[in-house]
Amino acid sequence: MKICFAMNYHYSECVGGAEVQAWLFAKELAKQGHQISYIAESLTVKQGTTSLIDNVNVYWIPHRLHFDVLNTIRYYAILKKINPEIIVQRYTSLYTGVIGHYSKVTGTKFMWVCTDNHVPYRDHFLKNQKETLREVSRPIHKRAVLILNASLRDAFRNYGMKCVTYPCVQNSTQYSLLLKDYGLKGISFPSGHEVPLAPPKKAFPPVILWVANMGRGKRPELFIQLSSLCQDLNVKFTMVGNHPEKKYVDSLLKPVLNNPNFNWMGGLSFEETLKLFDATTLFVNTSKSESEGFPNTFIQAWLRGVPVISFGVDPDRVITKNALGKVVRSMEEAKEAIKAYVGNENLIIIEGDIFKFAVRNYSIESVLKNFWRIISHSTGNSQWTIQKY
Repeated sequence: MKICFAMNYHYSECVGGAEVQAWLFAKELAKQGHQISYIAESLTVKQGTTSLIDNVNVYWIPHRLHFDVLNTIRYYAILKKINPEIIVQRYTSLYTGVIGHYSKVTGTKFMWVCTDNHVPYRDHFLKNQKETLREVSRPIHKRAVLILNASLRDAFRNYGMKCVTYPCVQNSTQYSLLLKDYGLKGISFPSGHEVPLAPPKKAFPPVILWVANMGRGKRPELFIQLSSLCQDLNVKFTMVGNHPEKKYVDSLLKPVLNNPNFNWMGGLSFEETLKLFDATTLFVNTSKSESEGFPNTFIQAWLRGVPVISFGVDPDRVITKNALGKVVRSMEEAKEAIKAYVGNENLIIIEGDIFKFAVRNYSIESVLKNFWRIISHSTGNSQWTIQKY
């Protein structure tokens, strides 16, 4: 089967959750013998070229920080050249409109996968741009151009959403928002990752890991404060992530850089980060709960038997209902959770149960089974659902 992953970026140049998920999915389909293509803006010098990576043809187009509308003709031409039977977009962008139009004209099936909880709003880009402009000063003419560009992105995207064959979501919040703003009933489509080839070897002293971009919505300061609070415990806190505002990062790290139990590693590649998960005992998430869809890092942790300590994020109470970690509301609760897990003589049994649950529900194989189950229904009706939340 000919399947095209129509994206904005490729994980080798932009390590985001959507890019990682799309690539793992594409790579696994290629392994199974399908003809897989991938479209991405190049953040380096690859634009206008095609690369064969893991048996996937990657078509590189120019990167547009603004006015990606200039790429629309090229994007459409590449879709036409590929001539796919199914298009998958695990993202939302102006290109959603290009994909939707191509699907409408050609009758090609279009699977759209929601990423985070901010995405299913009709004014997604305009809302984000206005929030940015409240934080960053810009001349009035530049503000006008940026608002116009955001409105254009929303217009394209909203048109494309009318053409989606299979609208997929990761949690009940996204289901409700998608139904409210677009009248689409979402199909449950969880994320997935590759299962480790060998049982991970845990480090000693136990490692408490945090992985994310260090943007304010991820609240990295909470992990940093937690490490200071836990200096009396025999554990190591490892932080992975970065942010373009160097002064902001320096201000976060200054209080703890000399703490013997804290280690900031900056930004790492996806593969390097996986090695850290292998050695980790506990994973901490400090993100704001209202914005997260279903963090990739949760799945990476659980597939290694690592419990998650979350400061609020618990999509459809998956952590609470399945004993996959602990949801906490304060520093003290988080510290108590760390002590309880590290000192638990049955931790190896807990890790085994978490691993088994993750393999059943979040392995890349389970994702593919779900994918084939979705597209095997011939209704082509965006109102049909496999699982209604």
